[in-house]
Amino acid sequence: MSHRNLKDAVLLDAVLARDDAAWREFVRRFDKAMRRCVRTVSSRYRDVESGDIDDVMSTVYLGLLEDDMHKLRVFDQTRGRRLSSWVSLLAIKMAHDHYRSL
Repeated sequence: MSHRNLKDAVLLDAVLARDDAAWREFVRRFDKAMRRCVRTVSSRYRDVESGDIDDVMSTVYLGLLEDDMHKLRVFDQTRGRRLSSWVSLLAIKMAHDHYRSL
């Protein structure tokens, strides 16, 4: 089954059901936006090297998966948000947390 044409809410449901192909599609669909957010946050901190962005992205993905994907499970489409906006916001918050912890 191809996940490329799934709407975001249906894709998220498949990700939360631990569908590996859905997770790959989630990463394909949202990695670029999350990476852009992490780069924007990193530009506000001194002494950030390009490899640091990969470290932060690893932290972001771990954050999305931890606690049974809690951060993804609390997404509420009825509040008028798009999934892309939600994961971008999460990436921004986790990137700030990462740099502040350093």
